[in-house]
Amino acid sequence: MSELFKQSPLVQTTTPAPLKNSSPSVPPPPSIAQEVTIRTLASDLALMGQGTRPTVQNIPTLTVALGAKSPIDRSQTWIWFTVGGVGVLVLFFLGYYLLPMFFGKAKPQIATPSVASSTPSLPTSTTSQTVSFVHQSFFRIAPDTTLPVNLALPSAVPQSDLQKIQAALSSSTLSASVTPFTEVTVTDANGGPLTWPKFLTIAAIPALSPDFWQTNFEQDLTFFMYTDKLGSWPGYILKLQPGRSPLVLQTQLLKIENTTASLGNLFLISPGVATSSFTDAQVNGQPVRMLVYPKPGAALVYGWSFNQYLIISTSLEGYRQAVSHL
Repeated sequence: MSELFKQSPLVQTTTPAPLKNSSPSVPPPPSIAQEVTIRTLASDLALMGQGTRPTVQNIPTLTVALGAKSPIDRSQTWIWFTVGGVGVLVLFFLGYYLLPMFFGKAKPQIATPSVASSTPSLPTSTTSQTVSFVHQSFFRIAPDTTLPVNLALPSAVPQSDLQKIQAALSSSTLSASVTPFTEVTVTDANGGPLTWPKFLTIAAIPALSPDFWQTNFEQDLTFFMYTDKLGSWPGYILKLQPGRSPLVLQTQLLKIENTTASLGNLFLISPGVATSSFTDAQVNGQPVRMLVYPKPGAALVYGWSFNQYLIISTSLEGYRQAVSHL
């Protein structure tokens, strides 16, 4: 009978195979073949009575890694991010493009300015506006005398503004020996200083456009006259605006030589018709352009001085006098 029970499988002790480690993060369970002693209060008291201190055995702990995601979880996260981004773009497209096609965009309201009168006022040309600046002479050395000319004063006979200037200069008692160099201060019909574009208009000289002069030169104009035994010769000085260069403007300035037929109006008395063209010359070592007329002493000379002043004179000696006074 005992032999039968010894061979029974019910009492046969077998050691099960250890479980396979399904995850590298989970350690294998402890072997059941290892002897495990269970501590109780009575066993501890008995050991202490024998003079032996109870020992604590290290029991393997089961450590499970938390927070680690499998590759499947990470791929699902990227899928949701992609779906969310595509959804935002679709909503933007629907709101920005499709909805206005069905409901239309609100048109901005533009305030209509009130009209004071039924007839709109036309812009006034620059040459007819009142110039708001005070004339200051470009001469550092004072001329021999100053001659004022007021175009607003009535004349005995109907005259144009150019005729008024010529009449005032012709009737002056200027002497070649006492007052050879004179500054002329001209006040226009509006009571302001005469500007160069305005003078070109009243003298009927189409030398370049008014925009060229207004953009590159100051508004003020210094008007002078040189007197010698051959007559009186007017001259004009313009000043460049800051930042402008004579080298840049020289090519455009040469275009005034194409209007030789009207340049005679710069003279006090008609110098006749020029039979030649402009030629190069020098004054005080500086280059100038000169056109000689049949009348003795008459020559239209223009050039730059100190890289900022444009001098136009109807006499070569008058040009030299203007440079010496700057």
